[in-house]
Amino acid sequence: IIVIAGLLFGGGATVNAAQDDLPGQPLYGIKTASEDVSVQLENNPEAKIVRLMELAQIRIQEMTQLIEKGETPPDQVRDRLEQHLREALQTCTNLDDATLDRTLLQLRDQLRQQDRDMDQLQLHSNPDAQLLLERTRTMLQLRLQVVEDGLLNHEQFRYTIRNGQEDDQTLPTPNG
Repeated sequence: IIVIAGLLFGGGATVNAAQDDLPGQPLYGIKTASEDVSVQLENNPEAKIVRLMELAQIRIQEMTQLIEKGETPPDQVRDRLEQHLREALQTCTNLDDATLDRTLLQLRDQLRQQDRDMDQLQLHSNPDAQLLLERTRTMLQLRLQVVEDGLLNHEQFRYTIRNGQEDDQTLPTPNG
């Protein structure tokens, strides 16, 4: 009860202090919990997608910081990155076509940059981190392909995402 009360009444300072923590550090759980709340409280789909992509970039930055320290990022960071991207794409399925086009173009640019960041990170990582970074790059490339396909066919994109098939290389069409 004391901890909960402390977070409620003095939580702003704690949450702010947690923003620089990396996985394995004491306040990292508070950081990720506050991020989750910020996404849940966002009612505007476009703003929610922007926030999710900001969080995805934070995960990339965490991986970079850990690699620079000679550490292997925990799977938790990659998993959260994937969760942010999955939720951003899911939110896109409810956008009208014009907004979807604009948003997918932005996502494509961000995913391309994140893929380049992972490529550079692999060059400087320790052997233990290589597998995690390769899995992360593969996931980013799959999401990028889904986004690029979505720019060509909105209905196929919506079908793919709504049916959880964004990792499937041989996607069926909505018509069979």
